[in-house]
Amino acid sequence: MLGRKAWLSVIMPIRNGAAFLGAALESVAREACEGVELVVVDDGSTDASLSILARYRDRLPMRVLEHQTGSWVAGANLGLRDSDASFACILHQDDLWLPGRLGAIRAALDSARDATMVLHHAVFIDSSG
Repeated sequence: MLGRKAWLSVIMPIRNGAAFLGAALESVAREACEGVELVVVDDGSTDASLSILARYRDRLPMRVLEHQTGSWVAGANLGLRDSDASFACILHQDDLWLPGRLGAIRAALDSARDATMVLHHAVFIDSSG
């Protein structure tokens, strides 16, 4: 973050997520929002997940923690502990952010300074889109 504290940490627990990981990272990278960090917790991936992450290091402020936790929940908790931001969200390796998500989150937080949680709707898709 070049000396500036992030306002949002995106916590991403992964394990062998190569099939969808690139699309998930691309959905975050498209938002190009300053002040966002990605904290990835890899749970012992043996596929191409780590090389996919490496391709995004120049586009996303990212830390990768390699720690076998045994579950995505434990990985998410580890990522939260390592987070530097005032707010955090979880992004699963097979999920996508819709365009405008970060702007909407920022606007919601700015309009309700005492907010501790922002909820939003979700759209469920399968591997064919």
